[in-house]
Amino acid sequence: MNIGIVGCGGRMGRMLIQTVLGTEGAALAGGTEQAGSPLIGQDLGLLVGPDAAGAVVMDDARALFEAADVVIDFTVPAATVAHAALAFDTGTAMVIGTTGLTPEQQ
Repeated sequence: MNIGIVGCGGRMGRMLIQTVLGTEGAALAGGTEQAGSPLIGQDLGLLVGPDAAGAVVMDDARALFEAADVVIDFTVPAATVAHAALAFDTGTAMVIGTTGLTPEQQ
């Protein structure tokens, strides 16, 4: 299963990268960070350890959703809402770990 991680450079994102890398049958489709992040283009494996994973940090969330079977989101409420719309548009499954969503956002 190809797994994408939005907000991959944060504390939770890096933990998720490690978890995917250590899970049999799971592969990283890629990750995203905001445009302008110094992490753009870096290999996800090198964010968490010494070995490259072959998937990189990008700033194109749509491309990530199109490449992944499922995307995990531990970002902020406004970003999660936008990502949920992308999940709907692309038919990609999404796991939301974001907290602080308002009733309207939910």
